[in-house]
Amino acid sequence: MSALDHLSVPEGFDYYDIDSIMSEENIIPCVLRHGCTGVGRVLDPGADIDDLTPGTRVELPLWMVQVMAKRQLLQVNLPIYFKDHMRRKIRAGAGCENLRMRCNHFYTVAHKVHAAMVACGHGDESFPDFVAQTFAARYRDLLTKAPTLDNHADASDIQAKLTNEELSLFNLAVYSAVSHDRYRANKSNTSWVSKRQHHSMKRPRVDA
Repeated sequence: MSALDHLSVPEGFDYYDIDSIMSEENIIPCVLRHGCTGVGRVLDPGADIDDLTPGTRVELPLWMVQVMAKRQLLQVNLPIYFKDHMRRKIRAGAGCENLRMRCNHFYTVAHKVHAAMVACGHGDESFPDFVAQTFAARYRDLLTKAPTLDNHADASDIQAKLTNEELSLFNLAVYSAVSHDRYRANKSNTSWVSKRQHHSMKRPRVDA
């Protein structure tokens, strides 16, 4: 079982999830195994003919790739932001890399592309580990930075580099830190008020 397999959810579980829907609009490079008749210009707007021969390289939306991969109609290739050059950059400084600029739904797309590659029998064994390690490294960085932010500008600089999945976690971490600070402040104020009330209730000593 790969690092991505245990994250699988039942098919159709995220049917109404807007992030899942948007992730499937990403364009994925593929190679047709059997060719297509009459739909060449639909699948490839740059094509000059309507019939595509086996071995034709096309770029298709992920939602279409998932369906065609299950039917063994194509070979799924990794988008450029998952390839070796990008992997080396991320490993050199995972927390510094702007993944949002590459792919808003980096991890969701990675999971679905991996599943499509496995379905068509053309997986990349090192890909799941790369995705899991990237998430782990950046997640630790998020948890470290979120509680120490001083202003909105600092938060905005970090948020601009995050994928949608990371952004949700980061916002939760910031909210948690703010809530904790508020709780401590309220607890301190409550303690001070209680002590004041306690002292005010003591009867003053009256000398005879």
